[in-house]
Amino acid sequence: MTQLGWNAFQDLACAVTAEVLKRPVQMFLGSNDGGRDGAFLGTWNGDSGETAKSTIQCIGKPGANLTLAALQDELPKAATLAKQGLAEDYVIMTNGGVSGEADAQICKAFEAAGVKTCRVLGGSWIEQQLAENAKLRMLIPRGVWDW
Repeated sequence: MTQLGWNAFQDLACAVTAEVLKRPVQMFLGSNDGGRDGAFLGTWNGDSGETAKSTIQCIGKPGANLTLAALQDELPKAATLAKQGLAEDYVIMTNGGVSGEADAQICKAFEAAGVKTCRVLGGSWIEQQLAENAKLRMLIPRGVWDW
């Protein structure tokens, strides 16, 4: 997964999200996305029947750990999306690592910016989804992943 370019990682992250959530995920262009690489209607844990407008933001950090400092440019975008009602549920996906401390700091900052619920899903979570789902593994180009 570390060999994927940003666009391929974004495509993979949205495909993983769609498969895990079992709902359509809309992907946006790589430029002028307004802080949204993807979006879906509903909550991550949508078993309650509750619906929310959800945003997916993909952050490529192969071989590095994600930090709040790396997301400073995304906070104002998230605040704008929250005011527009487009980021009640905000999902940050990265191919890098995420520590428990960084997860807490990131979610606190995004929720302070107006996002109702923030989730940070790191490379290990994505790898787990791929390991458990042959359909998702087929989306990865040969030579990018050792299985």
